[in-house]
Amino acid sequence: MNSSSIADKIVAAFKDICPIYADEAETDKAPYAVYTIDEEAVYDMDGICGWLATVTIAICATTFDSSDALADSAITAVEGLRDSLGIKLDGRQPYETSEAKLYVVLLNYTIREAI
Repeated sequence: MNSSSIADKIVAAFKDICPIYADEAETDKAPYAVYTIDEEAVYDMDGICGWLATVTIAICATTFDSSDALADSAITAVEGLRDSLGIKLDGRQPYETSEAKLYVVLLNYTIREAI
């Protein structure tokens, strides 16, 4: 298992929320989400025992209320992965983009996965 397993679980969690893309949006039609994963292996005496990932999810929508509601749904969905992953929400940061006129909520997570 590695971050692709974590990514697969995040994508599955978003299936009823909005489209989600890795690294870059493949659309300009909001709402959508984009996630990035920065991972590192966790070692014990026997070798790799798991993965520690920093995950950022940017939820983009055309109104603040919509982005906020989607972020609430996303938090609930990601927290639902606790049975298989160690999850910690490190922050939630809303902002407005001036170029695309989108409201964005950034969700920052630390996620652990044992193997």
